Amino acid sequence: MIIGTLQLDLMLYESHSLKDKRSLSKRLIADLRSHFDLAIAEVESQNLRNRLGLGIAIVGSESRLLEGILQQIIDRVQNFPEFEMLDATTELIHIN
Repeated sequence: MIIGTLQLDLMLYESHSLKDKRSLSKRLIADLRSHFDLAIAEVESQNLRNRLGLGIAIVGSESRLLEGILQQIIDRVQNFPEFEMLDATTELIHIN
């Protein structure tokens, strides 16, 4: 079993309050969940109105497939004009 993780650090220029941020993040999270079989949560910058830190995990049996899915997720997030991707960190964890 292999666990693929992705940590995203996003800037939200159009967010003027935590309520705006919550609305934008919920829309992004719902979109990703509808297109990918993943676990996702806000893991950083919860109290900052213009930053969003997301943690994403997927599970599979082939490294190449997981790497491809993680890249597709990154590409999809980059297509959201409300967000600027500051950092994307991926990791594959092999469990025997």
